Amino acid sequence: MQPSRHSTGAASTPPREPQHPGLRTSQTAAKAAARQETQAPRRSSHRPRAQPPAQPHPHSAAVRLPLPAPQGELHYAYHYGATQGTAQLQWRLDAEGYVLQLQRQRPGRAPTASISQGQWGDQGLSPARHSRLRKEREHEVLWLDPEDGAEPQAPLPGGTQDALSWWWQLAGMVAGHPTPLRPGLRWQLPLAQRRGGVQWWTFELTDVDARHWRLQRVAAADGEAVALQFELLLDAQRGGLPLRLTLRQEGQLRWSLELLEGTSPP
Repeated sequence: MQPSRHSTGAASTPPREPQHPGLRTSQTAAKAAARQETQAPRRSSHRPRAQPPAQPHPHSAAVRLPLPAPQGELHYAYHYGATQGTAQLQWRLDAEGYVLQLQRQRPGRAPTASISQGQWGDQGLSPARHSRLRKEREHEVLWLDPEDGAEPQAPLPGGTQDALSWWWQLAGMVAGHPTPLRPGLRWQLPLAQRRGGVQWWTFELTDVDARHWRLQRVAAADGEAVALQFELLLDAQRGGLPLRLTLRQEGQLRWSLELLEGTSPP
């Protein structure tokens, strides 16, 4: 696969939103897509303001996204507290940019979805827009493109991610690391916040073997607390494909996604 026509290096300005709509995986999402085509997104949507990190972490190595085809779908088991549901992740990469869509379904609940759109290249994903779908409506739209929106915004740090793209970007950063992987290696990601601002998240490689790479979110400095405790398990034999993503808060499981047995991308 060839990268999209826009560079996504750390020093580049985040590109404009891609022109194609997000992927749709259900009738609910399809109805929302039809509504979105006839109604322009509201400009009152959240736009994060740039906040420089204490120690900037530029992307010095190429990012190898664990997406082996221009488009595809993966199926995950979705655990939310004591309930179990399903999740489907769809992606598309082309010359116009990328789209990631994650749809989650729990028994007795309407499906929800999150969509990340932007550009991609040697430095991985460069999101321009993130949104959520709930009850056939798009909401919580987050714009990351500094050239869009009603008010001028300072450019975000290079490599800024959204709530869906970050774990795929992190997997690509690990897979593209220029030296052999070993426990203790760390990566930083700037993550755009829905209520404004950018947080820098730090992840440490805790386990490495021939089959798996395991990462945990850690505090940037000793003594700091991490409220959202993420753990990401990657498939070392499939280029860092995410096998499991877990979120804990104060030691209690909030939710997890686990790749279903036998699932493989096309």
